[in-house]
Amino acid sequence: MIRFPYIDKWIADHGYSIRQAAKIFGISYSCLIHMLEGKGDPTMTTINKILKVTGMKYEKAFSETIMQKGETK
Repeated sequence: MIRFPYIDKWIADHGYSIRQAAKIFGISYSCLIHMLEGKGDPTMTTINKILKVTGMKYEKAFSETIMQKGETK
């Protein structure tokens, strides 16, 4: 189960492997995989690196569910 599906989707949409995405984000592979699998919480530094590369807002990138079209939180 992926904890942060929007980040996982961004990686897939761009055709990156987890290892490639980690390098692009400037974080370690183990940090990214553990974060996505819910085995650890990202640090503020990691969060900022991911947001900078993806262009997503925090609320979307670190949402634990994908909203359906027309759905509101």
